Amino acid sequence: SASPEAIDAAFTFVDTHESISIFETVEAWAIPIIGSLMAQELASKTLAARSETVARRATVGAGLLYLVVGIIPVALGALARVELPGLEEGDQVLPAFAAHHLGTIGQLIFVGALLSAVLSTVDSALLVAGSVFAHNFVGPVSGGRVDPLALARRSVVAFGALATFFAIVGESVHDLVYEASAFASAGFVVCGLFALFTKTGGARTAMATLVVGTVAYILFAHVLHVDAPYVSALAVSLLTFVSGAVVERLAVRVPQP
Repeated sequence: SASPEAIDAAFTFVDTHESISIFETVEAWAIPIIGSLMAQELASKTLAARSETVARRATVGAGLLYLVVGIIPVALGALARVELPGLEEGDQVLPAFAAHHLGTIGQLIFVGALLSAVLSTVDSALLVAGSVFAHNFVGPVSGGRVDPLALARRSVVAFGALATFFAIVGESVHDLVYEASAFASAGFVVCGLFALFTKTGGARTAMATLVVGTVAYILFAHVLHVDAPYVSALAVSLLTFVSGAVVERLAVRVPQP
Protein backbone atom coordinates (compact mmCIF):
# COMPACT_ATOMS: atom_id res chain seq x y z
CA SER A 1 0.00 0.00 0.00
CA ALA A 2 1.19 3.52 -0.74
CA SER A 3 2.70 5.14 2.35
CA PRO A 4 1.34 8.45 3.71
CA GLU A 5 4.59 10.11 2.64
CA ALA A 6 4.17 8.85 -0.92
CA ILE A 7 0.54 10.01 -1.00
CA ASP A 8 1.49 13.47 0.27
CA ALA A 9 4.26 13.72 -2.31
CA ALA A 10 1.88 12.68 -5.10
CA PHE A 11 -0.41 15.62 -4.28
CA THR A 12 2.46 18.12 -3.88
CA PHE A 13 3.25 20.10 -7.02
CA VAL A 14 6.63 21.34 -5.81
CA ASP A 15 9.99 19.65 -5.64
CA THR A 16 10.06 17.85 -2.30
CA HIS A 17 12.90 15.50 -3.31
CA GLU A 18 10.57 12.59 -2.57
CA SER A 19 11.21 9.66 -4.87
CA ILE A 20 7.86 8.10 -5.78
CA SER A 21 6.98 5.88 -8.70
CA ILE A 22 4.37 6.62 -11.34
CA PHE A 23 2.32 3.75 -9.92
CA GLU A 24 2.18 5.40 -6.49
CA THR A 25 1.10 8.68 -8.08
CA VAL A 26 -1.68 6.98 -10.06
CA GLU A 27 -2.73 5.11 -6.91
CA ALA A 28 -2.91 8.30 -4.84
CA TRP A 29 -5.23 9.94 -7.39
CA ALA A 30 -7.28 6.84 -8.21
CA ILE A 31 -8.42 6.08 -4.66
CA PRO A 32 -10.28 9.36 -3.92
CA ILE A 33 -11.63 9.69 -7.48
CA ILE A 34 -12.52 6.18 -8.62
CA GLY A 35 -13.18 4.98 -5.08
CA SER A 36 -15.90 7.62 -4.70
CA LEU A 37 -17.79 6.78 -7.91
CA MET A 38 -19.97 4.21 -6.15
CA ALA A 39 -19.96 5.77 -2.68
CA GLN A 40 -23.09 5.05 -0.66
CA GLU A 41 -23.85 8.77 -0.27
CA LEU A 42 -24.14 9.15 -4.04
CA ALA A 43 -25.81 5.82 -4.77
CA SER A 44 -28.45 6.06 -2.03
CA LYS A 45 -29.53 9.58 -2.98
CA THR A 46 -29.56 8.82 -6.70
CA LEU A 47 -31.59 5.63 -6.33
CA ALA A 48 -34.09 7.45 -4.10
CA ALA A 49 -34.97 9.96 -6.84
CA ARG A 50 -38.49 9.74 -8.26
CA SER A 51 -37.34 9.57 -11.90
CA GLU A 52 -34.29 9.18 -14.12
CA THR A 53 -34.42 12.85 -15.08
CA VAL A 54 -34.40 14.01 -11.46
CA ALA A 55 -31.56 11.61 -10.62
CA ARG A 56 -29.50 12.79 -13.59
CA ARG A 57 -30.01 16.50 -12.95
CA ALA A 58 -29.47 16.15 -9.21
CA THR A 59 -26.23 14.24 -9.75
CA VAL A 60 -24.82 16.79 -12.20
CA GLY A 61 -25.95 19.72 -10.06
CA ALA A 62 -24.54 18.20 -6.89
CA GLY A 63 -21.27 17.47 -8.67
CA LEU A 64 -20.90 21.09 -9.77
CA LEU A 65 -21.78 22.31 -6.28
CA TYR A 66 -19.28 19.87 -4.82
CA LEU A 67 -16.54 21.35 -7.01
CA VAL A 68 -17.45 24.90 -5.99
CA VAL A 69 -17.54 24.13 -2.27
CA GLY A 70 -14.61 21.73 -2.45
CA ILE A 71 -12.32 24.38 -3.90
CA ILE A 72 -12.55 26.32 -0.62
CA PRO A 73 -10.39 23.97 1.51
CA VAL A 74 -8.05 23.52 -1.44
CA ALA A 75 -7.58 27.30 -1.67
CA LEU A 76 -7.09 27.54 2.09
CA GLY A 77 -4.48 24.81 1.91
CA ALA A 78 -2.62 26.75 -0.77
CA LEU A 79 -2.85 29.96 1.27
CA ALA A 80 -1.51 28.14 4.31
CA ARG A 81 1.92 27.93 2.70
CA VAL A 82 2.05 31.74 2.91
CA GLU A 83 -0.12 32.52 5.93
CA LEU A 84 1.07 29.65 8.15
CA PRO A 85 4.64 28.85 7.05
CA GLY A 86 5.61 27.15 10.31
CA LEU A 87 2.71 24.70 10.37
CA GLU A 88 4.07 21.16 10.50
CA GLU A 89 0.84 19.15 10.44
CA GLY A 90 -1.17 19.57 7.24
CA ASP A 91 -4.33 18.29 8.96
CA GLN A 92 -4.30 21.37 11.20
CA VAL A 93 -4.69 23.94 8.40
CA LEU A 94 -8.38 24.71 8.97
CA PRO A 95 -8.18 24.79 12.79
CA ALA A 96 -5.10 27.01 12.56
CA PHE A 97 -6.88 29.42 10.20
CA ALA A 98 -9.85 29.50 12.56
CA ALA A 99 -7.60 30.22 15.54
CA HIS A 100 -5.74 33.01 13.73
CA HIS A 101 -8.56 34.78 11.89
CA LEU A 102 -11.80 34.03 13.76
CA GLY A 103 -12.95 35.32 17.09
CA THR A 104 -14.40 33.25 19.88
CA ILE A 105 -17.87 33.13 18.32
CA GLY A 106 -16.40 32.29 14.92
CA GLN A 107 -14.36 29.45 16.39
CA LEU A 108 -17.43 28.02 18.10
CA ILE A 109 -19.34 28.13 14.81
CA PHE A 110 -16.41 26.46 13.05
CA VAL A 111 -16.23 23.64 15.60
CA GLY A 112 -20.00 23.15 15.40
CA ALA A 113 -19.91 23.00 11.60
CA LEU A 114 -17.02 20.53 11.69
CA LEU A 115 -18.78 18.25 14.17
CA SER A 116 -22.01 18.49 12.16
CA ALA A 117 -20.21 17.41 8.98
CA VAL A 118 -18.55 14.48 10.74
CA LEU A 119 -21.71 13.30 12.50
CA SER A 120 -23.84 13.55 9.36
CA THR A 121 -21.34 11.39 7.47
CA VAL A 122 -21.14 8.85 10.29
CA ASP A 123 -24.92 8.73 10.56
CA SER A 124 -25.50 7.91 6.89
CA ALA A 125 -22.58 5.49 6.71
CA LEU A 126 -23.74 3.43 9.70
CA LEU A 127 -27.38 3.38 8.59
CA VAL A 128 -26.52 2.26 5.06
CA ALA A 129 -24.01 -0.37 6.20
CA GLY A 130 -26.37 -1.77 8.82
CA SER A 131 -29.45 -1.84 6.58
CA VAL A 132 -27.64 -3.38 3.61
CA PHE A 133 -26.04 -6.05 5.78
CA ALA A 134 -29.32 -6.86 7.53
CA HIS A 135 -31.47 -6.87 4.38
CA ASN A 136 -29.14 -8.46 1.83
CA PHE A 137 -27.13 -10.89 3.94
CA VAL A 138 -28.54 -11.76 7.36
CA GLY A 139 -32.19 -11.53 6.29
CA PRO A 140 -32.04 -14.15 3.53
CA VAL A 141 -29.86 -16.43 5.66
CA SER A 142 -32.26 -16.30 8.62
CA GLY A 143 -35.22 -17.06 6.36
CA GLY A 144 -37.31 -14.23 7.75
CA ARG A 145 -37.37 -15.64 11.29
CA VAL A 146 -35.89 -12.43 12.74
CA ASP A 147 -37.73 -9.11 12.92
CA PRO A 148 -36.25 -6.93 10.12
CA LEU A 149 -36.34 -3.73 12.19
CA ALA A 150 -34.63 -5.34 15.19
CA LEU A 151 -32.08 -6.91 12.86
CA ALA A 152 -31.30 -3.55 11.25
CA ARG A 153 -30.88 -1.90 14.66
CA ARG A 154 -28.49 -4.59 15.84
CA SER A 155 -26.51 -4.32 12.62
CA VAL A 156 -26.13 -0.55 13.04
CA VAL A 157 -24.87 -1.04 16.61
CA ALA A 158 -22.45 -3.75 15.47
CA PHE A 159 -21.05 -1.61 12.67
CA GLY A 160 -20.75 1.31 15.09
CA ALA A 161 -18.67 -0.83 17.43
CA LEU A 162 -16.55 -2.01 14.50
CA ALA A 163 -15.99 1.58 13.32
CA THR A 164 -14.97 2.58 16.86
CA PHE A 165 -12.44 -0.24 16.93
CA PHE A 166 -10.88 0.85 13.63
CA ALA A 167 -10.78 4.46 14.82
CA ILE A 168 -8.89 3.42 17.96
CA VAL A 169 -6.33 1.20 16.23
CA GLY A 170 -5.93 3.43 13.15
CA GLU A 171 -2.82 5.58 12.86
CA SER A 172 -4.53 8.65 11.38
CA VAL A 173 -7.80 9.89 9.89
CA HIS A 174 -5.96 10.29 6.58
CA ASP A 175 -5.07 6.60 6.42
CA LEU A 176 -8.54 5.49 7.54
CA VAL A 177 -10.26 7.58 4.86
CA TYR A 178 -7.99 6.18 2.15
CA GLU A 179 -8.49 2.63 3.36
CA ALA A 180 -12.26 3.10 3.49
CA SER A 181 -12.32 4.42 -0.08
CA ALA A 182 -10.14 1.62 -1.41
CA PHE A 183 -11.32 -1.42 0.53
CA ALA A 184 -13.84 -3.51 -1.44
CA SER A 185 -14.67 -0.64 -3.82
CA ALA A 186 -12.73 -1.99 -6.81
CA GLY A 187 -15.34 -4.65 -7.54
CA PHE A 188 -18.22 -2.24 -6.88
CA VAL A 189 -16.85 0.28 -9.37
CA VAL A 190 -16.41 -2.31 -12.12
CA CYS A 191 -19.86 -3.86 -11.55
CA GLY A 192 -21.53 -0.45 -11.31
CA LEU A 193 -20.03 0.92 -14.51
CA PHE A 194 -20.91 -2.20 -16.49
CA ALA A 195 -24.44 -2.15 -15.07
CA LEU A 196 -24.95 1.51 -15.94
CA PHE A 197 -23.64 1.48 -19.49
CA THR A 198 -23.96 -2.11 -20.74
CA LYS A 199 -26.11 -5.21 -20.40
CA THR A 200 -23.07 -7.44 -20.00
CA GLY A 201 -22.75 -9.89 -17.15
CA GLY A 202 -25.16 -11.37 -14.67
CA ALA A 203 -25.60 -11.94 -10.96
CA ARG A 204 -22.93 -14.63 -10.71
CA THR A 205 -20.42 -12.50 -12.59
CA ALA A 206 -21.11 -9.54 -10.33
CA MET A 207 -20.79 -11.62 -7.17
CA ALA A 208 -17.51 -13.14 -8.35
CA THR A 209 -16.18 -9.68 -9.21
CA LEU A 210 -17.05 -8.29 -5.77
CA VAL A 211 -15.39 -11.18 -3.95
CA VAL A 212 -12.29 -11.31 -6.16
CA GLY A 213 -11.86 -7.52 -6.06
CA THR A 214 -11.97 -7.45 -2.26
CA VAL A 215 -9.60 -10.39 -1.88
CA ALA A 216 -7.25 -8.91 -4.47
CA TYR A 217 -7.03 -5.58 -2.66
CA ILE A 218 -6.34 -7.26 0.70
CA LEU A 219 -3.66 -9.40 -0.93
CA PHE A 220 -1.97 -6.56 -2.82
CA ALA A 221 -2.18 -3.99 0.01
CA HIS A 222 -1.59 -5.99 3.16
CA VAL A 223 0.27 -9.13 2.06
CA LEU A 224 2.32 -8.37 -1.05
CA HIS A 225 2.60 -4.59 -0.37
CA VAL A 226 2.73 -3.59 -4.03
CA ASP A 227 3.05 0.07 -5.05
CA ALA A 228 -0.49 0.37 -6.43
CA PRO A 229 -2.77 -2.16 -4.70
CA TYR A 230 -6.02 -0.39 -5.55
CA VAL A 231 -5.24 0.01 -9.25
CA SER A 232 -4.11 -3.61 -9.33
CA ALA A 233 -7.37 -4.70 -7.68
CA LEU A 234 -9.30 -2.69 -10.28
CA ALA A 235 -7.46 -4.51 -13.07
CA VAL A 236 -8.17 -7.90 -11.49
CA SER A 237 -11.84 -6.98 -10.98
CA LEU A 238 -12.17 -5.90 -14.61
CA LEU A 239 -10.58 -9.13 -15.81
CA THR A 240 -12.88 -11.15 -13.54
CA PHE A 241 -16.01 -9.40 -14.76
CA VAL A 242 -15.13 -9.74 -18.44
CA SER A 243 -14.19 -13.40 -18.01
CA GLY A 244 -17.35 -14.14 -16.06
CA ALA A 245 -19.52 -12.38 -18.64
CA VAL A 246 -17.95 -14.41 -21.44
CA VAL A 247 -18.51 -17.66 -19.54
CA GLU A 248 -22.14 -16.75 -18.83
CA ARG A 249 -22.79 -15.89 -22.47
CA LEU A 250 -21.23 -19.14 -23.67
CA ALA A 251 -23.28 -21.10 -21.12
CA VAL A 252 -26.48 -19.56 -22.46
CA ARG A 253 -25.60 -20.50 -26.02
CA VAL A 254 -24.87 -24.13 -25.15
CA PRO A 255 -28.11 -26.11 -25.73
CA GLN A 256 -29.37 -28.03 -22.74
CA PRO A 257 -29.61 -31.84 -23.28
